[in-house]
Amino acid sequence: SISSTSSSSYQRKVLLTTPSVSAGDYRIGWSFEGTHTNDLTEFEFRVRLDDSTTLNGDCRLTADDASLRGEYIAACGFKQVTLTAGVHEFDIDYRELGSDTSRIRRARLEFWRVS
Repeated sequence: SISSTSSSSYQRKVLLTTPSVSAGDYRIGWSFEGTHTNDLTEFEFRVRLDDSTTLNGDCRLTADDASLRGEYIAACGFKQVTLTAGVHEFDIDYRELGSDTSRIRRARLEFWRVS
């Protein structure tokens, strides 16, 4: 579904809660499509682990070509993380830094054990 916000505070789009896992290395992958009503330079997102560690840094989507403004742009990435044994949460958050509306859709998180 499409979610939208005009807030400058991060909003959670999607949450993945793991089952109880063994300590080890895991891969977390993410993807989504985002847009902004006027200019994508004000759409910011992050992927977090356990509401405390930002895995991708705060990132902004940009559309330098004026013909792309208002269009959905895909974003994706992955990171290897070392987890302690137990249950963990991963989420995609997004926010609006200007005075318009940011929208996000087709958000996905994937989680794999790698060692």
